[in-house]
Amino acid sequence: MFSNERRMEVERIIVKAVIEAALRQGWTLTAVSNGEDETHAPSIEKAMEELFACDDSHAFFRKGEESGWFYFVLGNSGWDVITDYTVNMDDVNAAVEPLIDTLEEEAYGG
Repeated sequence: MFSNERRMEVERIIVKAVIEAALRQGWTLTAVSNGEDETHAPSIEKAMEELFACDDSHAFFRKGEESGWFYFVLGNSGWDVITDYTVNMDDVNAAVEPLIDTLEEEAYGG
């Protein structure tokens, strides 16, 4: 298992990877919600700040007429920070799965 410090680092690595994968696939990050407030996300840095302001958060994306989201819950094992997402974001999730698998193996000494 990860130390608390490493868990927090892993959560940030994965959430940032999700945002970057979505952007590469043509999605626009439109807003984030830190559980209480929904905020425009003008940059990845600002989005990360808001997404990590509390224990659970959403990142909202748009591509053309389509919208989707990822739901993150902090404080579990680290590699499992992605708790849910809309089905139209499957390709984004698939892009970060190898990273998640590697980090999970690290957590369990694999």
